[in-house]
Amino acid sequence: MWLHLLRTVSFLGLMATYLSALFLCWSVPRLVMGIGEDDFWGVFQGVKIRQVMLLGMPTLLVGGIAWAVAWWFLLRDSAEEKTAPAPQAYLAFFTILGVVFTAMIAWREMLICGELSTVKSRKEGDEIIAGLIGGAFAIVISLCLLGYHGKLWRSYRRYFRQLE
Repeated sequence: MWLHLLRTVSFLGLMATYLSALFLCWSVPRLVMGIGEDDFWGVFQGVKIRQVMLLGMPTLLVGGIAWAVAWWFLLRDSAEEKTAPAPQAYLAFFTILGVVFTAMIAWREMLICGELSTVKSRKEGDEIIAGLIGGAFAIVISLCLLGYHGKLWRSYRRYFRQLE
């Protein structure tokens, strides 16, 4: 029961942290470049950058602390058991999520680079540059998620194969 609760808190905390980090990657470069309002990847019109920051920062902080504490307890309390601290599905989910988001963001970065040659105004150029900077940070974060959980997933799979 305790380990299940820790796995759930860890999962929800990491999801909140990762998604808010991606939103902050989108909004911080725009705020630094003086862009106060932007369309959110063409999905929502007129998104206020400060509102995204005000929502993203506390979510990142609370989610990060929740994940770190739950993950630490999970690693500590499952050390005596013959199972991995997180189920293989948990580790696979975050590994695959890292792969998918890295690929999607990299694809979007290539499209943004193509748009850079057709800039008509300085404001439009600033939005494209902010998108490139934010996308680069988002790729780094996604690669960290992929690397950490992928490494754990592979090591636990190797460990359990040796037990069989």
